[in-house]
Amino acid sequence: MSKDKYLSIITNFGCHYTCPYCIVKNNNMDIPKTRRKSLKKLKAAVEHEQATIISVSGGGDPLHNYPNTKRYYDILFSLCEEMNIPLEMHTSYHKSTFPYEKCYRVVYHCHNLFQLMAIKRHGSEIVRVVFVVTEDFTEELINNIYNYVSNSDVIDEL
Repeated sequence: MSKDKYLSIITNFGCHYTCPYCIVKNNNMDIPKTRRKSLKKLKAAVEHEQATIISVSGGGDPLHNYPNTKRYYDILFSLCEEMNIPLEMHTSYHKSTFPYEKCYRVVYHCHNLFQLMAIKRHGSEIVRVVFVVTEDFTEELINNIYNYVSNSDVIDEL
């Protein structure tokens, strides 16, 4: 049985900085802006790491300012298709014009129960939701999240 090996792309297209667990904001990290030219090294990195999945997350939400980063993603989609490697996207944007259906899995980072209701499946992608439990989470809220996901025909993983 082979195990997937992930290659992570950490993007910085800017951010909304509203996640309560933001390590970038909370630690004053200075992550350089993401540029399209960085994708020139992707094939070599996939081969070197023997990656079977590319995972995109961020030092800022990967989908922040998506209309202005669309060309970056068009190139990334093309490279993934050429290498026959699936793409996983981590984002807190639940409503965007991003073509989520081009991803193997979309991992939505949520802050509250109501954000779950905005999540849609756009194709055959696996839909996962994650929460960072903060001090305002109660046992009742956690149970409500669990029950919502358990009964959802959109969300596959919690």
